[in-house]
Order: sequence, then C-alpha cells, then structure tokens
Amino acid sequence: EERTPVTLDQLPRSLLDAVVAVEDRRFYSHPGIDPRAVLRALFANVRSGEVVQGGSTITQQLAKNLYPNAGDRTLWRKVWETLAALSLEALRSKSAILERYLSQIYLAQRGPISILGVGAASRHYFGKDPRYLDLPESALLAGLIQSPGHYHPYRHPGAALERRNLVLRLMEDEGFVSQEEYKRAVAAPLLLRPEPSQDSRQAPYFVDYVAQELQALGLRDPASNLGLRVFTTLDPLLQARAESVVQVGLQGFERGYRQLRQLPGGEIQGAIIALRPADGSILVMVGGRDYSRSQFNRTTQAHRQPGSLFKPFVYLAGFRKAQDGRDSSFTAATVLDDSPLEMEVAGQPWSPRNFDEEYRGPVSAREALAKSLNVPTIRAAEMIGLPDVVRTARRCGIESPLQPVPSIALGTFEVTPLEMASAFTTIANLGTHTSPRAITGLVDDSGRALDVPGSSRDSVITAQATYLTLDLMRDVVRYGTGAGVAAYGIEGPIAGKTGTTDDGRDAWFVGFTPDYLALAWVGFDNNRPLRLGGSALALPLWAELARHAGLDPDSAWEQPEGMVEEEIDPTTGKLAGHGCPEVAREIFIAGTEPTEVCEHAGQFESWATRFLNWFRRD
Repeated sequence: EERTPVTLDQLPRSLLDAVVAVEDRRFYSHPGIDPRAVLRALFANVRSGEVVQGGSTITQQLAKNLYPNAGDRTLWRKVWETLAALSLEALRSKSAILERYLSQIYLAQRGPISILGVGAASRHYFGKDPRYLDLPESALLAGLIQSPGHYHPYRHPGAALERRNLVLRLMEDEGFVSQEEYKRAVAAPLLLRPEPSQDSRQAPYFVDYVAQELQALGLRDPASNLGLRVFTTLDPLLQARAESVVQVGLQGFERGYRQLRQLPGGEIQGAIIALRPADGSILVMVGGRDYSRSQFNRTTQAHRQPGSLFKPFVYLAGFRKAQDGRDSSFTAATVLDDSPLEMEVAGQPWSPRNFDEEYRGPVSAREALAKSLNVPTIRAAEMIGLPDVVRTARRCGIESPLQPVPSIALGTFEVTPLEMASAFTTIANLGTHTSPRAITGLVDDSGRALDVPGSSRDSVITAQATYLTLDLMRDVVRYGTGAGVAAYGIEGPIAGKTGTTDDGRDAWFVGFTPDYLALAWVGFDNNRPLRLGGSALALPLWAELARHAGLDPDSAWEQPEGMVEEEIDPTTGKLAGHGCPEVAREIFIAGTEPTEVCEHAGQFESWATRFLNWFRRD
C-alpha cells in the first residue's frame, strides 16, 4: 500500500465539496446514516434487479474500511455498518471523520501497490501536493471513489472525463460552485502526469518486510495507523546501489552466459542482504530483480540449498569440539584426505566429488576450506561428528530443519538467505549472534514513542573458535575460491565463502568485515541448473556492492587471548623440526597445538649431515 495521511487544512475546499457532493450530500446534517439515501438506493436496485447503487454515507464507508473483515454485502453487514457509523458519529466530529475518510479511500492501483487516500492519489495522477489541486482535478479524484477501475483516467479517459463532469454538475446543484465556474471546469481537458511505473517505491522488498515486522508487533494493519512514523535501519543510498547491482549484474550474466538466458519457466533471479554484524541492522534488502513483476522476496521467502556456503560451520564445529577437549584434536593444520570417497547413505551408495572433479591427496583443513573441497570436508564432518555439526549450526542461528547425515557438510538442506546471513554474524562477531532487525523506532501521531524490541545479542560460541574460522575464511578471499574479490579493488580484511550446490542450481557468496556483512544469491525460481558457481555469479554482485559500501580498510579483528602460533610442517600438520623441507606458520587455540615433530625432519637432517661429512673428508 501507498498512503499519505492528510489533514483537512492541507486540502482545497474544492476537493472537500466535490467528495461531499458525489458521495454524501447530506454528510453535515445526518447522524451517520441517511435514510433518504438508503431509500433512493433501494429503489434503484429493485428497478434494476441487482445492486447498482449504494446508500452508504461517508461515515458508513469509513466504518467498512476501518473494519474490512466484519462481513460481506449482506443484511448483517449493513446492520453492522449502521451501528458502527452511529458510534463513530457519537465519538468523532464531522471534520475528523471526513479527514480519516480522505486518507483511507482506495483510488488507484500501481502494479501490486494500492494507492490509498487523496494525498497519495494526488501525487499519483497529477504529481502534486493535494493542497494545490484545482477544481477539475478535485472533481476527478472525487469521481474515482465509486469505481477507480471503471473510471481509470489512464485506461478509460472518456469514462473518467464523463464522471468528472457529473461531479461538477452535482457541485453546481449543491451550490458549491457557480454556473460560470462549472462551465470553465467542464471545458478543461484531462491533464495528468505520465502514468507512473508499476512500482516506484524505494526498497519495496524491505518495505514489505517492515510491514510484516509491524504486524508481528501487534499492528494488524500498519498502514491504517495514520500518523505512525517508522524509523528503520535501511541505508537508502546503499539500497539504491544494490538494486542497480542486481538488475545490471543479472542482465550481464544473461548476455555473457548462454545457459542463463531466459527460457520458458522464468528468468534468472538474484538477491542481496546486507547487515551490520554488531547489532543485526538490515542495511540492504533486495529480494529480486524486479518487484513489479515478482513480489516474492527471495531473501526471506526462498528456501534454497546453501551448498558450499555451509562449510565454515563444519570447521567451526571441529574447532569448538577440540577446544572443549571432547575427543577431538581438530585444528586448521589437521590433514584431510582428498581422494575418491564411496559411502552408503540411507542404504544407497553415495560417491561425492569435488566441484572440479579433481583430487589433491592430503590437504590441510585450511586449504580444504579455502579451495572449497567437498570430499575432505565430508571426511572432516565425519571425524568431528555429524551431531556436533548440527548443534554448532543451530547455535549460530540456523533454524531450518537439519539432519546429522554426511551430506550436511555440503549444505544439502534448505535455508533462506537472511537466515544464512544472520548465522554468519556469529563468526563476524567472534561468537556473538545477533538477530536481524529492520525497525529502530516507532512514534505515533501524538509524538509518543512506542516500544520496539531490539536485536538480540547472544554469546553462543567461543571467540577463539570463531576467530580461527574467520581466519580460514580470510584465506578463501586471499587465494581460494573467493580470490576474485581482489579484482574489484576492495581493500582491508575480508572473510568470505563461495557457495555452489552439488547440482549447480544455486550460487552464493558471503563476505564480511568487523563492521559489514553482505550475502548474495543467484539462481532460478524453477530450480533450473546454472552450471556455474558462486565465484562466477554471486561474488561479482557482492563485490560491486562492497565497492560502494564504504568499507574501512583499517578495520580488523583483534586476535583473542588464548591463541598461539606455531611453525608446522603443512604436509603432516605436525610441528616443524630443524631441517623440515616445508614450513608454514599456523595459529591454534591454546591447548590444541600439535606436540609431535614431523617424522622426515630427522631424516632430512641425517642426509644433510652425511653430505657435509662427505664434503669435508679430504
């Protein structure tokens, strides 16, 4: 809905008179019902054999709009309207009733958006504030009340003109205008602004989400709360950029990738959600490429498989379990086997493969996540314990159904993009989960601030386990599947993860700093395969938006206490001894660092000693 509340002193006299003349000429004298109007309507309806004319007063119409679910057009409905109208007249002045009525009435439709009230309708049809309406324009709006569709001035200009002139004649009959004013007004052409686009609202998906949040707060019809001011978390400039990024980006994908061009069944879609991790504030919400064609909000309503996007929670579960000392020594240096894997799941054989269908042999947990390797991640989940993976994901905020089965490591369950973005705030905040929020304040028409629940902040995972996970995710961006971020000139510490489903139907990318988190999704509503991954489709959308997000290049996470750094042999995950052929520095949660020295260090030292001895023998 689009509605602009108005007061009578903001409206021209011509509009008030036009509405009274055509809708309820005895408005100022009746007590809420008009028996003469009822009899007139009854006579017209009996003569035609159907309901062709209503006898409802302005007060009765207002009662019907305020309580739309009180019944249909039956005898009981009419009785109820009568009683409600009498009550309104007893409790409110005529001016208050007319003011509320003029802010409530339905006058136009723009795509999925209902235009309610003369304030919004004046801007819709004439592009002006209602106080500047002239006599012909006032008569046109008043004439639309009976049937905005039938008298639609853009689609049925002839009917609209005829209806306007009828209103002008009624105004002359009632003495609201002189004969000369009437003649000049009926001679005026219809002067309308160009028909507005189907949806010109800013951030329409976000506005719908806010309306749902208001309803959850007990405001059943938020738009009917005239004068209610709603303060939100939206960043309007970044939102506008995000909408452009999605539209332009998807068009570019369609031009560049033949398999993404529109076929029967729908066009490629995309969504972006951006949050402030510290408090869960929603900065950006783009639920699709074109709201006027689809009001389905893919950030909150689309349940899709996250695929590889889920993998960080597998590794987080391992670090958490190792820190707890529960029969696990899982670290970033743990060596995982990247070789063909065959297993039985639910009585059926399953042979998962890596995205590139290649195998690398022994790899560290750090490398497995950076390169988003499927097989080592499944082996890691089995080593850690599938129930622990589920528990960790739950603690981070994933509420969708999860099952402790091997395929959970590949994100084969369904989630919403907002749900996944919220879960990653736990890692961005070093163990503190924040729930998303869109509303920061509410003020009613009297200036009274209403209570608004804040975002919940819960410490759910240790800072050490989450810091180690995000350090691995930084390598995703440094040299892994998210390395494409560098091509966009984005500086600063960024942790990220690409996401591609096993069947290639969803592409994801999440990236965050301590102060900013955004998630992008690309796919088809009908689950048509993309045959491309998150780095090719979702990452570019994320990066284009991040370029305009004002990321602080000096912002960084502080390493929490309880972490240690060691030199290791990356091929074994053990401490590097003197003479070890390959050495890397790795961070560990204190108490989980390796204690054994790599086996071949001594061997290498022995060969070196022999060579030196041989060289010196002469």
